[in-house]
Amino acid sequence: MKNIIFIYFYLVTSIIYSQNELNKEILYQRSFTELESDFWDTYPDFRAEVYADTYLNKAKNKNDSLLIAKGFDFKARLYEPEINIAYADSIIAYTKNLKHQDFPAVGYSLKAYWNYQTGHYKIALDNYIIAYDLAKNHNNVTQIIENGEGITALKNRWGQHEEALNLYKSQLNLIQQQKHYKKEFKEHYFNTLYNLNVSYKRNQDYDSSAYYIRKGIEESLNLHDTSFYYDFVYSSGINHFYLEKYKAAIDSLNKSEPFLDSSELAISYYYKGLISKKTGNVEKATSYFLQMDSIYSSSRDIFPEITNAYNFLIDYYKDREALEKQIVFMDKLILADSLINSNNYYMNIKVLQDYDIPQLKNEKIALSNQIKNKNDSIYYLILISIITLVITLAITVYVAIRQYLRKRKIHKRLQELIYKKQKDASILALKEDLNIDNKNELKGISENIIVDIFEQTEEV
Repeated sequence: MKNIIFIYFYLVTSIIYSQNELNKEILYQRSFTELESDFWDTYPDFRAEVYADTYLNKAKNKNDSLLIAKGFDFKARLYEPEINIAYADSIIAYTKNLKHQDFPAVGYSLKAYWNYQTGHYKIALDNYIIAYDLAKNHNNVTQIIENGEGITALKNRWGQHEEALNLYKSQLNLIQQQKHYKKEFKEHYFNTLYNLNVSYKRNQDYDSSAYYIRKGIEESLNLHDTSFYYDFVYSSGINHFYLEKYKAAIDSLNKSEPFLDSSELAISYYYKGLISKKTGNVEKATSYFLQMDSIYSSSRDIFPEITNAYNFLIDYYKDREALEKQIVFMDKLILADSLINSNNYYMNIKVLQDYDIPQLKNEKIALSNQIKNKNDSIYYLILISIITLVITLAITVYVAIRQYLRKRKIHKRLQELIYKKQKDASILALKEDLNIDNKNELKGISENIIVDIFEQTEEV
């Protein structure tokens, strides 16, 4: 009997193994294009892994760096963040020397995304900026939008709300310039509508935030996109809180919670805690803040408002003389505050150096090119005017000098004539004096001697 059972299991196992090998062989015969299509048709279902593995194995056998990188691209979307980051590093390693429109930018973008998801914002920012620059160099609109979203999300997350708002407006404008953007760029379109609502909220413009929430809900219903619909419902709950419509806020947050990721769920509990605090239900507020803390302790996805909740919990346990609890949340507050300040400082410096300043330089170059043609005619006009002015000035100076020299010559001649006239008169007077005093002695004195006597008198 045991032998029969053993043989049965052996046959079943062999059949299953043979079937798997046959399936692998059939898949292996499919082209790269077909395997890529198979992957995206099944992603994010676990079946997508089979197509990713087959694609990658075929690429390695072909020893094609670009195809291998595409295989790693598929793999970098299937697992836990740490594993996905390792695959993203493989993409970069295989394509870092390629001049390709998509690679290695895809690797840097994926590495940024997964680090963002795990709260490693400095690493995320560094990689988003590298990916953004590569996308700009290759005029890859899709990647420009994707990586711009990442950079702007970090700005928004760390309090640079006005700058983020302006970037989101530019982002929406860029998306709407693309053909069939509601189809080809649907996800980016919804993301930007959502982020505009968040950015207006953080700039305390709740009416504008409500406008983009309504726009997002309408578009998600029209395009039958359930996931984005609940994102906008969740955001409307937060907006209702700031408008002091607490019942509507709770209703929207409760409706959206089953569809939220861990980070959003923690924020939802945070706002429900604030509503409970404002309506005087301290115990309920404490419960919500503790649920928020539990999620954060697991996900480590920090957000700036978390410090408000920790301050509340410290005061709550202080009033109840629960010293150990106070110390626990003091430690959590100190750690959260240091992380927020560290990330915020790094964001300010890094974005300014690697994103905002290059953007300004690009805008300056574009502006210079726009006004260059207009300035050319003005330049030549100014140049001609300067040359004319120099020539006119030179002629004027020449005439002035010439007139000065002529006047000086005339003046000198006039002085000589006056001097001669005075000298003649003096000589005549001298002769008369000599004749009066020494008439007899005047005889024999020459005219030259009389002139010499006059000149000596003039010198004295």
